[in-house]
Amino acid sequence: MPAALHPYLDFDGNTREAFEFYGEALEVTELIRLHASDVVEGMGGYTRGTNVTLSLMGDDEAVLRSAYEKLSVGEEITMPLEKQMWGDVYGAFTDRFGIVWQVNISGSEG
Repeated sequence: MPAALHPYLDFDGNTREAFEFYGEALEVTELIRLHASDVVEGMGGYTRGTNVTLSLMGDDEAVLRSAYEKLSVGEEITMPLEKQMWGDVYGAFTDRFGIVWQVNISGSEG
């Protein structure tokens, strides 16, 4: 098997809740190659905001805007989703589970 990136997410005892939330927000029934677990006591602990960063990238503006809006509801937006100097629409936020997200819409007119 060739090398591949497999993000691994750490949660503070609510992994199932997080995956149900992500599946609903992203409108998918199966999250692709995401590995996750609750932090095991004695294994370094859970630190909100340092457990991973995920990027959603592509050119389907409707899907990516929808994901940004649903995942960031009521949470800390570090960069609004708006046109950037490199020509894409980009935004970043931390969701309710402490996961930092980046959304990049390539070739967007937005």
